[in-house]
Amino acid sequence: YATGIDVHAPGWREQPAHRDATLPGGTRRALAYSVRDITKNYATALINIDRDDEAEFMLEKVIGLCEAIGHDCRTARYNLGIAQRKSTKYKNGLDRALQTYETLREDFPDNYVYWLHVLITKQMMSRLHEAIEGYTAILADAEAGKAVPGDTVQIALGNLGAAHYSLGEYAEAKQAQQRALAIKEAAYGPEHTDVAVTLGNLGNARR
Repeated sequence: YATGIDVHAPGWREQPAHRDATLPGGTRRALAYSVRDITKNYATALINIDRDDEAEFMLEKVIGLCEAIGHDCRTARYNLGIAQRKSTKYKNGLDRALQTYETLREDFPDNYVYWLHVLITKQMMSRLHEAIEGYTAILADAEAGKAVPGDTVQIALGNLGAAHYSLGEYAEAKQAQQRALAIKEAAYGPEHTDVAVTLGNLGNARR
């Protein structure tokens, strides 16, 4: 990953599938749910051990199955973007991840997690000004009282600081990291590892 970028944006968890054989379609439909869940969990495990190319293949199969049974594909599509972004097999992994997350963003415009992943991917592609504009918009929504998750605000601030730092805008980077530090200390306490990471980023910004 690009140095200084927090890529571990908060996740989204769908509700467990109903596996009752009385579902429309009977036993075959219930079996399809089970196959989908097993494949999705296997793909998630592959991502966790950095076998991202295999995970991408498996998740594409999950998405096809979800679409075939008319089920929500958000989790699989979300994880597909992660696998694509980490992929070493294809040079256009970031391009494909960006397309995945932009599609999710279009389908669910009120979901800040998907928007955050669009911006993280753009930042990894060195599209820094676009990333800064997006992080700033998320933070403005939070200040306006919109329902922006707290961890999304923390990550947006930290990554905003990293983007400014990459552009040599050290005063702006310092300001963003100071705001991120204050939020994390209040949420986790001064001894938390996330606080330590932000302290390190703040130290780098103080030039």
